[in-house]
Amino acid sequence: MIYVYILVLAIAVLATIVCINLVTKQRKKDNREIVYIQSLLPDLNCKKCGEKGCKSFAVRVKNKEKSITACPFISSQDIDKYRKYFTEEQSANFQQVAVVHCHGGCDACQLTEYVGSQTCASENCVKKGRFSCKNACLGHGDCAKVCPTQAIIINEKGVAEVLQERCIGCGHCEKMCPKHLIQMISANAYVQPLCAYTGSQPVQDDCKVGCTKCMRCIQTCPTGAIYEKDGVIKIDHSKCTSCLACVRVCPTHVISRIK
Repeated sequence: MIYVYILVLAIAVLATIVCINLVTKQRKKDNREIVYIQSLLPDLNCKKCGEKGCKSFAVRVKNKEKSITACPFISSQDIDKYRKYFTEEQSANFQQVAVVHCHGGCDACQLTEYVGSQTCASENCVKKGRFSCKNACLGHGDCAKVCPTQAIIINEKGVAEVLQERCIGCGHCEKMCPKHLIQMISANAYVQPLCAYTGSQPVQDDCKVGCTKCMRCIQTCPTGAIYEKDGVIKIDHSKCTSCLACVRVCPTHVISRIK
């Protein structure tokens, strides 16, 4: 009889975990939509829409309780952006987030000083940049400049980093990166390899924290979600269970939690 109680308890616990995960995912999606709506507003907090401020107005718009046109200062172009984004087709964007496949920055070997226009596009034209790793983030923030929700920062290591709770999956940053280091992945992903090194020499000659291709992550993954393609470690998120085994065995912390 006790085994029946244990089984029932286990099923109840599992059902609770599933419900919590579903609620959490929906909440994150809702937050990204609110952030996007707020980015279209003039941020005047004038209260002429009848709300306390632009954020509370964005929440009401997201919940379909108010029309975005109730803002007296929003431009017609931004209204068009809102309508385009919240069609059934465009809403699929919120199922993706951007990830920067580099975490080298100050840990990457710098060959020379760069003097010129402080953009990634300009520096990349000069021998692919100042780092010996030609897959290194140049850190000038071209991607951050085109992000409509300020979801990208340049972190303390000088590398572009995506704040996923603000990312709406628009893909503007992916198109802007001259080194193609930014990729759109599933918004449900918990781990991701943050290195795109494809050099022929040992990675430590170019970056202290690059992927060593030790294959421990592949050998450790219980579901076969991790694989190598074109010399780069990748993850099939449809197979990943977020067990974090790969994160624990990675010697240079290339595979990282992104949530």
